[in-house]
Amino acid sequence: MWKIQTISEDIATVTFSLSGRLRSDQVRDLWALLQAETRKVTFDLQEVDIVDQEMVAFLSHCTADGVKLQNCPLYIDRWIAKGRASKSKTNLPGPNE
Repeated sequence: MWKIQTISEDIATVTFSLSGRLRSDQVRDLWALLQAETRKVTFDLQEVDIVDQEMVAFLSHCTADGVKLQNCPLYIDRWIAKGRASKSKTNLPGPNE
């Protein structure tokens, strides 16, 4: 089970608190939330228990697009960093390029 709650907002920014287990089947809901939002978004992850690999990839994509992660558990932050590092290695030109 998971939950989204708006915990702060003003004209320019909004912070959504995510809690519970974040899995791939919720990516669509979060993506729709982001697409509908015109303000800068922060996801507060303090109450997140578990995330799956697809959700980590989604959060990584979000941060690359300017979404901030607040109170991000260390293991999620490390998985995001690891995913970016491996992605950048695959994007490096080969010896013949």
